[in-house]
Amino acid sequence: MGGSSSSSLRARGGSKGLAGAFWLARKEMRRGWVSYPLSGVIMLFLGFMVLPSMSGLFKLEGFGAGVQRVEDVYNAFFSDCLYLVICAFLAVNAVSGIRTPGRRDTFSARLLLLGGLPVPAGSLVGGRALSLLFALVLNVPAFFLPAFLLSDLGELGTSYVWFVGTWIGYGLLFSGLGLLMGLSASDGASVPISIGVGAAIVATLALLEWSVGLDLVVRTAQLAQGYGPLPALLSILVGAAAFVLLAWLSVHRIHDRDFVRELSA
Repeated sequence: MGGSSSSSLRARGGSKGLAGAFWLARKEMRRGWVSYPLSGVIMLFLGFMVLPSMSGLFKLEGFGAGVQRVEDVYNAFFSDCLYLVICAFLAVNAVSGIRTPGRRDTFSARLLLLGGLPVPAGSLVGGRALSLLFALVLNVPAFFLPAFLLSDLGELGTSYVWFVGTWIGYGLLFSGLGLLMGLSASDGASVPISIGVGAAIVATLALLEWSVGLDLVVRTAQLAQGYGPLPALLSILVGAAAFVLLAWLSVHRIHDRDFVRELSA
């Protein structure tokens, strides 16, 4: 696989456009169908992990206003941190790596195989994007149902749908970033970059919780209650637009770099 494999990524024959993307997504889902419900089970478990923070995980009573302030900040921070981290992976098939233990990222490894086929770059990225969206459909109810059924968030009633929609938009944005990063960062750099970004988010969140009382989950619920579907629709539109833009940039990353040469090196 050399220059001819790289040029085949740009080929116009074989599977074209959206049809090719569906074909590739279907093959991926058939190969790893077990991993999708397993990811749903993991998300369900994480949904139950959120419940203690929604009920006030850290309680100190009778120690004065200062300690009460620490308690409120800690509970808000823990809850917001869980939502920010978990919802960034709503469209991720969390256990897809079980099919390729000890190997490179599944998507990157597939480029080696598919680089020898007459599959356009748009179909490669489109197939990956469709598999992410399929995981999103499974993971959203798995993660958000426990909080609706077993926490105070259930009191939102139908407004809970708009609460969930706001977080879906956020998840779409980070799914697009993950798609692009899988093509932009080397295998050794992707994990440190993810850890660094996560640490920066946590540090920023802690600062905002202490200084301005961000309380992101509560404020999102208040938005859903006060403004109905508008915040959710705006969030999903912005997240979807960002996802499409980042997918388009991912296609250009394949065009701009000889991935087959780089991955086989």
